[in-house]
Amino acid sequence: MAVVKSALEGIFTNVDFRIHDKLDVSIIKESALFPLKEDKKIMLKGGNYLSASYNNRHFEQSDIEILEEGIENFYSIFCGRLMVFNYDAISNEPVFVSDKRVKFAQFGESEAVQTELGIFNQKFNAYAKDAVSAFRILTPQVIEGILLAAENLKFPVALSFINNRMYFFIKSDESFVMTAMDDTTFADHLEKIKKEIQVKIDVVERLYLRS
Repeated sequence: MAVVKSALEGIFTNVDFRIHDKLDVSIIKESALFPLKEDKKIMLKGGNYLSASYNNRHFEQSDIEILEEGIENFYSIFCGRLMVFNYDAISNEPVFVSDKRVKFAQFGESEAVQTELGIFNQKFNAYAKDAVSAFRILTPQVIEGILLAAENLKFPVALSFINNRMYFFIKSDESFVMTAMDDTTFADHLEKIKKEIQVKIDVVERLYLRS
């Protein structure tokens, strides 16, 4: 996939692209976004691992599919893309945001939190240890950024803020990288990749406006 890597290097810096690799299962668990049962085995599929920088923000991401053990075989419970950013959090208390259309994890002992923005409360669930912890992260700027990201991405999204990391998941059957296309279609797809990542980075940027 030299042509894909070369194209990605035209958009991003510090590119490490591996089509057959994916994020480690430990990162999936650390994100705490997915309803994984302790008594069930899981299998992780995926690919299109990308580690890179864009607008001076480093990230890593990959397509992922999480399969859970059933009576006879494994079945898919989540499919999409998970992106991970490091950032300097103002609070290490876990904070979670999930689209109400999808059943994400129940977030342990966290409690549901209502924001002051009604349209956000209609579309998303927010959870944290308490309201103070939530609003250290979910400032008005970040809340607006999440709403805009969901609108631009067109798919259900979920985010978690844990231990100086932001995990951003898009629930979508679309692959990050498509290979069987002509030059025009490929260029369009690269532009879509650039836009998608910019949307997520915009949320990160808003974290730094919290003061």
